[in-house]
Amino acid sequence: MTMYRNLLFRFAIASRPSFIGSQNTWPRVNPMRCFHSSFVLGTKLSESLKVLFQGRIDESIASDFVFMRMEEERKNKLSLCNLHQAISKAREMGDHAVLKVANPSEKVEHPICVYAPYDLLAKMRGEKTSQEIKVRKAKHESKTRLRYVLLSWRIDKNDLERKLKGAEKFLQNGLMVEIHVQNKRNTPPVSPEQKKTVLSTIRSRLDPVGKTSKPPQLSNRSATFYYECVDKN
Repeated sequence: MTMYRNLLFRFAIASRPSFIGSQNTWPRVNPMRCFHSSFVLGTKLSESLKVLFQGRIDESIASDFVFMRMEEERKNKLSLCNLHQAISKAREMGDHAVLKVANPSEKVEHPICVYAPYDLLAKMRGEKTSQEIKVRKAKHESKTRLRYVLLSWRIDKNDLERKLKGAEKFLQNGLMVEIHVQNKRNTPPVSPEQKKTVLSTIRSRLDPVGKTSKPPQLSNRSATFYYECVDKN
Protein backbone atom coordinates (compact mmCIF):
# COMPACT_ATOMS: atom_id res chain seq x y z
CA MET A 1 0.00 0.00 0.00
CA THR A 2 2.85 2.37 0.85
CA MET A 3 4.69 1.74 -2.38
CA TYR A 4 1.48 2.23 -4.34
CA ARG A 5 0.83 5.62 -2.69
CA ASN A 6 4.40 6.66 -3.41
CA LEU A 7 4.11 5.79 -7.09
CA LEU A 8 0.83 7.68 -7.40
CA PHE A 9 2.33 10.78 -5.82
CA ARG A 10 5.39 10.76 -8.06
CA PHE A 11 3.22 10.16 -11.12
CA ALA A 12 1.00 13.12 -10.21
CA ILE A 13 4.01 15.43 -9.88
CA ALA A 14 5.65 14.23 -13.08
CA SER A 15 2.47 14.42 -15.16
CA ARG A 16 1.45 17.99 -14.36
CA PRO A 17 0.26 20.02 -17.38
CA SER A 18 3.10 21.70 -19.25
CA PHE A 19 1.14 24.93 -19.75
CA ILE A 20 1.54 25.96 -16.11
CA GLY A 21 3.71 29.05 -16.31
CA SER A 22 6.18 30.62 -13.98
CA GLN A 23 3.58 33.13 -12.83
CA ASN A 24 1.26 30.44 -11.50
CA THR A 25 0.81 30.31 -7.72
CA TRP A 26 1.77 26.62 -7.70
CA PRO A 27 5.58 26.59 -8.00
CA ARG A 28 7.44 23.79 -9.69
CA VAL A 29 8.16 20.96 -7.28
CA ASN A 30 11.10 18.61 -7.42
CA PRO A 31 9.54 15.13 -7.12
CA MET A 32 12.66 13.64 -5.54
CA ARG A 33 12.69 16.25 -2.77
CA CYS A 34 9.06 15.49 -1.99
CA PHE A 35 9.80 11.78 -1.85
CA HIS A 36 10.35 11.75 1.89
CA SER A 37 9.60 8.84 4.15
CA SER A 38 7.65 10.83 6.73
CA PHE A 39 5.34 12.20 4.00
CA VAL A 40 4.82 9.00 2.07
CA LEU A 41 4.08 6.68 4.90
CA GLY A 42 2.23 9.07 7.16
CA THR A 43 3.57 7.57 10.38
CA LYS A 44 3.83 9.95 13.30
CA LEU A 45 6.28 10.08 16.15
CA SER A 46 5.10 12.03 19.19
CA GLU A 47 6.75 15.38 19.78
CA SER A 48 7.70 14.38 23.31
CA LEU A 49 9.73 11.44 21.99
CA LYS A 50 11.39 13.69 19.41
CA VAL A 51 12.43 16.11 22.13
CA LEU A 52 13.58 13.33 24.45
CA PHE A 53 15.73 11.62 21.79
CA GLN A 54 16.84 14.83 20.05
CA GLY A 55 20.11 14.15 18.24
CA ARG A 56 19.63 10.38 18.51
CA ILE A 57 16.58 9.66 16.37
CA ASP A 58 15.72 9.86 12.66
CA GLU A 59 16.53 13.19 10.95
CA SER A 60 18.05 14.67 14.11
CA ILE A 61 21.06 12.32 13.78
CA ALA A 62 23.94 14.49 12.57
CA SER A 63 25.30 12.13 9.93
CA ASP A 64 24.56 11.36 6.29
CA PHE A 65 25.49 7.69 6.70
CA VAL A 66 24.94 5.27 9.55
CA PHE A 67 25.77 1.71 10.46
CA MET A 68 22.57 -0.24 11.07
CA ARG A 69 22.81 -3.16 13.48
CA MET A 70 21.00 -6.06 11.81
CA GLU A 71 20.26 -8.30 14.77
CA GLU A 72 17.63 -10.39 13.01
CA GLU A 73 19.75 -11.43 10.05
CA ARG A 74 23.04 -11.82 11.85
CA LYS A 75 23.87 -10.95 15.41
CA ASN A 76 25.84 -7.70 15.76
CA LYS A 77 26.24 -7.35 11.99
CA LEU A 78 26.63 -3.72 10.86
CA SER A 79 25.31 -2.58 7.53
CA LEU A 80 26.33 0.82 6.11
CA CYS A 81 23.51 2.78 4.50
CA ASN A 82 22.23 6.28 3.88
CA LEU A 83 20.38 7.81 6.81
CA HIS A 84 17.26 8.65 4.79
CA GLN A 85 17.19 5.15 3.33
CA ALA A 86 17.34 3.74 6.86
CA ILE A 87 14.48 6.04 7.93
CA SER A 88 12.39 4.94 4.93
CA LYS A 89 12.94 1.30 5.79
CA ALA A 90 12.02 1.99 9.43
CA ARG A 91 8.71 3.51 8.32
CA GLU A 92 8.05 0.56 6.03
CA MET A 93 8.48 -1.74 9.02
CA GLY A 94 5.60 0.13 10.66
CA ASP A 95 5.88 2.28 13.81
CA HIS A 96 9.66 2.08 13.87
CA ALA A 97 12.36 4.72 14.05
CA VAL A 98 16.13 4.87 13.57
CA LEU A 99 17.72 5.20 17.01
CA LYS A 100 21.41 5.96 17.52
CA VAL A 101 22.94 3.69 20.15
CA ALA A 102 26.67 4.51 19.73
CA ASN A 103 28.66 7.49 18.53
CA PRO A 104 31.44 7.28 15.93
CA SER A 105 34.78 6.07 17.25
CA GLU A 106 38.25 5.22 16.00
CA LYS A 107 37.06 1.82 14.82
CA VAL A 108 33.63 2.92 13.55
CA GLU A 109 33.47 5.95 11.27
CA HIS A 110 29.70 6.52 11.43
CA PRO A 111 27.10 6.29 14.22
CA ILE A 112 25.67 2.87 15.05
CA CYS A 113 21.88 2.74 14.94
CA VAL A 114 19.08 0.22 15.34
CA TYR A 115 15.46 0.00 14.23
CA ALA A 116 13.53 0.79 17.41
CA PRO A 117 9.74 0.36 17.65
CA TYR A 118 7.74 3.25 19.02
CA ASP A 119 6.54 1.25 22.01
CA LEU A 120 10.16 0.61 23.02
CA LEU A 121 10.89 4.34 22.81
CA ALA A 122 7.83 5.06 24.92
CA LYS A 123 9.00 2.49 27.47
CA MET A 124 12.44 4.11 27.60
CA ARG A 125 10.76 7.48 28.16
CA GLY A 126 8.72 6.02 31.03
CA GLU A 127 11.82 4.52 32.64
CA LYS A 128 13.68 7.82 32.35
CA THR A 129 10.71 9.72 33.78
CA SER A 130 10.41 7.34 36.71
CA GLN A 131 14.14 7.61 37.37
CA GLU A 132 13.92 11.42 37.34
CA ILE A 133 10.99 11.24 39.76
CA LYS A 134 13.03 9.03 42.10
CA VAL A 135 15.95 11.46 41.97
CA ARG A 136 13.71 14.44 42.71
CA LYS A 137 12.02 12.52 45.51
CA ALA A 138 15.37 11.58 47.04
CA LYS A 139 16.50 15.23 46.91
CA HIS A 140 13.22 16.32 48.46
CA GLU A 141 13.50 13.76 51.24
CA SER A 142 17.08 14.76 51.96
CA LYS A 143 15.92 18.35 52.34
CA THR A 144 12.87 17.53 54.40
CA ARG A 145 14.93 15.34 56.75
CA LEU A 146 16.88 18.41 57.88
CA ARG A 147 15.44 20.72 60.52
CA TYR A 148 16.84 24.14 61.38
CA VAL A 149 16.84 25.64 64.86
CA LEU A 150 17.81 29.31 65.13
CA LEU A 151 18.94 30.64 68.51
CA SER A 152 20.20 33.93 69.84
CA TRP A 153 23.06 34.48 72.24
CA ARG A 154 20.67 36.50 74.42
CA ILE A 155 17.99 33.79 74.56
CA ASP A 156 16.50 33.25 77.98
CA LYS A 157 16.68 29.93 79.75
CA ASN A 158 13.04 28.90 79.20
CA ASP A 159 13.12 29.57 75.45
CA LEU A 160 16.42 27.73 75.13
CA GLU A 161 15.01 24.68 76.93
CA ARG A 162 11.89 24.72 74.77
CA LYS A 163 13.79 24.87 71.48
CA LEU A 164 16.27 22.22 72.52
CA LYS A 165 13.39 19.96 73.53
CA GLY A 166 12.01 20.31 70.00
CA ALA A 167 15.45 19.48 68.58
CA GLU A 168 15.53 16.35 70.72
CA LYS A 169 12.21 15.21 69.24
CA PHE A 170 13.54 15.77 65.73
CA LEU A 171 16.56 13.57 66.46
CA GLN A 172 14.43 10.88 68.08
CA ASN A 173 12.27 10.79 64.92
CA GLY A 174 15.31 10.13 62.75
CA LEU A 175 15.75 13.67 61.41
CA MET A 176 18.90 15.75 61.13
CA VAL A 177 19.14 19.00 63.03
CA GLU A 178 21.22 22.09 62.30
CA ILE A 179 21.44 24.57 65.17
CA HIS A 180 22.63 28.08 64.44
CA VAL A 181 23.38 30.62 67.18
CA GLN A 182 23.97 34.28 66.38
CA ASN A 183 23.41 37.82 67.58
CA LYS A 184 20.20 39.66 66.76
CA ARG A 185 20.47 42.86 64.78
CA ASN A 186 20.99 46.12 66.60
CA THR A 187 21.80 44.39 69.87
CA PRO A 188 25.00 44.79 71.88
CA PRO A 189 27.42 41.86 71.96
CA VAL A 190 27.19 39.35 74.75
CA SER A 191 29.87 38.36 77.17
CA PRO A 192 32.06 35.29 76.62
CA GLU A 193 30.56 33.71 79.76
CA GLN A 194 27.05 33.95 78.34
CA LYS A 195 28.18 32.40 75.05
CA LYS A 196 29.86 29.59 76.95
CA THR A 197 26.66 28.93 78.88
CA VAL A 198 24.56 28.65 75.70
CA LEU A 199 27.07 26.34 74.00
CA SER A 200 27.42 24.06 77.02
CA THR A 201 23.62 23.82 77.35
CA ILE A 202 23.28 22.78 73.69
CA ARG A 203 25.92 20.08 74.03
CA SER A 204 24.62 18.73 77.30
CA ARG A 205 21.08 18.35 75.92
CA LEU A 206 21.76 17.04 72.43
CA ASP A 207 24.94 14.97 72.76
CA PRO A 208 23.11 12.12 74.60
CA VAL A 209 20.36 11.81 71.95
CA GLY A 210 22.33 12.53 68.79
CA LYS A 211 25.77 12.58 67.25
CA THR A 212 27.56 15.28 65.30
CA SER A 213 27.46 14.66 61.55
CA LYS A 214 30.34 17.09 61.02
CA PRO A 215 32.45 19.34 63.26
CA PRO A 216 30.73 22.48 64.57
CA GLN A 217 31.58 25.86 63.12
CA LEU A 218 32.50 28.36 65.84
CA SER A 219 33.38 32.02 65.45
CA ASN A 220 33.27 35.20 67.50
CA ARG A 221 29.79 36.09 66.24
CA SER A 222 28.05 32.77 65.57
CA ALA A 223 28.12 29.01 66.12
CA THR A 224 26.62 26.17 64.09
CA PHE A 225 26.10 22.57 65.23
CA TYR A 226 25.19 19.61 63.00
CA TYR A 227 23.43 16.67 64.65
CA GLU A 228 21.96 13.45 63.32
CA CYS A 229 20.10 10.63 64.99
CA VAL A 230 22.02 7.85 66.69
CA ASP A 231 21.85 4.52 64.86
CA LYS A 232 20.09 2.17 67.26
CA ASN A 233 21.50 -0.88 65.50
